[in-house]
Amino acid sequence: MIFKKAVIAGYLSLNITSSLHDAVPSEPGERGASQIGQAALSLGGLANLALALHHLGLPTGLIGKVGDDIFGDVIVKVIKDKAPTLVEGLILDPSVPTAYQLNLGESHYYFQGANKSFYASDLRRETLREGDLFHFGHPALMRSIYRGDGGELVSILQRVRREGLSTSLDFGLPEVGGSAGGVDWSGVLENTLPLVDVLIADIPQLLFFLKPEGDQQYSEYGHVDAVEGLPPGLLHELSERVMKFGVKILMVNLREHGFYLRTNGEHAWKRPGRGLSGLGEAWIDREIREPVFGSGDPEIINDYDHGLAGFLVGLLADSDPEIALQLAAAASGLENQEALCSFWDANPEIRRLIEASS
Repeated sequence: MIFKKAVIAGYLSLNITSSLHDAVPSEPGERGASQIGQAALSLGGLANLALALHHLGLPTGLIGKVGDDIFGDVIVKVIKDKAPTLVEGLILDPSVPTAYQLNLGESHYYFQGANKSFYASDLRRETLREGDLFHFGHPALMRSIYRGDGGELVSILQRVRREGLSTSLDFGLPEVGGSAGGVDWSGVLENTLPLVDVLIADIPQLLFFLKPEGDQQYSEYGHVDAVEGLPPGLLHELSERVMKFGVKILMVNLREHGFYLRTNGEHAWKRPGRGLSGLGEAWIDREIREPVFGSGDPEIINDYDHGLAGFLVGLLADSDPEIALQLAAAASGLENQEALCSFWDANPEIRRLIEASS
């Protein structure tokens, strides 16, 4: 089976996580630091998606920016140890610090770092020419990308399309209390979505960016965390608004409820780009839901990056939409990169399904 190549670009960071389980708080009026638990370091942002695609056997490139500092060194080392070829597209910028996220118990803090200075000019033409689908992730966390009604994102998507690639986008969620929370995202959507072939989202993202009219309860950011809290028909209504922008494919992660797919009519499939050029009529004007594997289990896992990786693998293998969603559901239930790495070889029946439909 011959896979097309994905180029993954966008937000990169180092996650620093410490449990407060063993924390020893300072006494009132006591001077000095409080004791907390041991810290763990992990990759944040698009590196996890790129690694997941790599472990599923998809040719993958990664474009992101890090600083010339200790945090940047850690990110490069971790990626290089897992997939040496992925570090070739990383941009080392000594003028900016590396981004990081600090997770302390239930509290999360992030520093944009080098992501604030990511521009269309950072995309190397030779890298784009080698790819078939370009996926940009988390621009809602990148000030240089979303400011000016998304002008830089428009430049990025236009540049990618000129090179003949299909475009895929996952906005991520902005910090409501920060500068991104005050952005007119309706203007960003109007400028960028006509240039997007594949839109990836979850329910909170759709509610935040599209804000259903006439229903204030479901227009507030973060108000709905469970799919069962949505009014009947709202998901279809939201997808209909996305389709009107010309987006060809909308894939929504429904967390423990699986995945939702909506595809546009034949009129929207002109100039699909190399990544989508092999898809057949089965992708035209469809609306499908797929449960996660083991649906109904309260301990079920739905890893966002793994699920997206599974879907993109099915997409770039030119499989039918049902197969792409099944692969997303299977991959999303895997807990870590090691499990994902052995998944492909351990599931020949999924490979046969993809080969039969491609």
